[in-house]
Amino acid sequence: MSVLSTFFHHHSWKTLILASQRCKTLRQIKSTHASFIIHNLHRNTYAVSKLLTSLLPLPNLNKRFPYASLIFDSIQSPNAFVYDTMIRICSRTSQPHLGVRYFKLMLTEEDDEDDIAPSYLTFHFLLVACLNASLFDMCKQIHSLVVKNGVFASDGHVQTGILRLYVEDRVCLSDARKVFDEIPHPDVVKWDVLINGYVKSGLGSDGLSVFREMLGRGVEPDRFLVTTALTACAQAGALSQGKWIHELLEKRKWIEHDVFVGTALVDMYCKCGCLETALEVFEKLSKRNVFSWAALIGGYAAYGYGKEAITCLEKMEREDGVKPDSVVLLAVLAACAHRLLRINADEEEAALVQLSSIYMTAQRNGEASKIRQMIGQRGIRKVPGCSVLEVDGNITKFVSGDASHPNLLQIHTLIHLL
Repeated sequence: MSVLSTFFHHHSWKTLILASQRCKTLRQIKSTHASFIIHNLHRNTYAVSKLLTSLLPLPNLNKRFPYASLIFDSIQSPNAFVYDTMIRICSRTSQPHLGVRYFKLMLTEEDDEDDIAPSYLTFHFLLVACLNASLFDMCKQIHSLVVKNGVFASDGHVQTGILRLYVEDRVCLSDARKVFDEIPHPDVVKWDVLINGYVKSGLGSDGLSVFREMLGRGVEPDRFLVTTALTACAQAGALSQGKWIHELLEKRKWIEHDVFVGTALVDMYCKCGCLETALEVFEKLSKRNVFSWAALIGGYAAYGYGKEAITCLEKMEREDGVKPDSVVLLAVLAACAHRLLRINADEEEAALVQLSSIYMTAQRNGEASKIRQMIGQRGIRKVPGCSVLEVDGNITKFVSGDASHPNLLQIHTLIHLL
């Protein structure tokens, strides 16, 4: 190759690499890819890896994934960076489990090529893919690999990712604690992950024990961890500890300026039965969103204050411009279903059944179970559903479970034929 051709080749190489890094749309990426093919760079691992990286910021990676896969398949000898990029792309699509497939393929390549080995970045992207794909049962396998590779002891992000996998598995909380104890100096994020795991498993009291342990070690909680601790207090009914956290928040002035912390505090007081204090905290919030209103209305609903719940429903859009969502509307209905039990004594049976249905729809299974027990104790039976049809002026009623219809045999025969 002459000196002049070498100069032009180097110049085009540099220009194309810069072009691939500046791509903002899929059209630009494809155009650059075409230029790569023209200049015989489409099989160059470094050059094509830049194209893959440029796909990451694009919206809707689901539609881009087939093209990314096509680019990957065109590379004869993909390196660790290429595999990392593909795992990262997969983690952001609706099929994050495919990231595991590329990781396994990478391990196969590692057996043949010594320079293809997973790094801390590989495991970081893999853990994100597993979390997004809910592949929690892989926690022990990946944990073993990162320990074997020496990554677990040195990288905080990998430690947090492994801990999240164990925590999300729920059945492995004891293993999560063991993993946590292997971390020399856990930061506030890792404490939050562990405490949140106990809360999600309904073990608020255990979560609060861990929170106290953290404070005893001199670790300062951030706003996210305080929110988790307040949720644990609400779950465990630990009012005294909730009040202590409230005092801490007052000193740091986090209540007024952080809507999520303030909302968690309102929810804690509501679930501990202190509605007046919850209202005081709520009114001090400088900014309130639909979750803040839902927490307060949910408190009123739990104790049957239908009038107050409706008043909040009217205020939330008028005062804050917040529109109620399905959670808020169900909470108001639940509160009103109670205000039904008191006023319409003659329709108590229907009101109880309706209240049970509302709680079930809102996924508040504890309250629904209590109402069903009340229904059973009072010997109330739900009126069976029925359908009414009119044919040629004749009205026929079909009742669920009724076998007394004179044309029952013909009806079932026709249904069977259909």
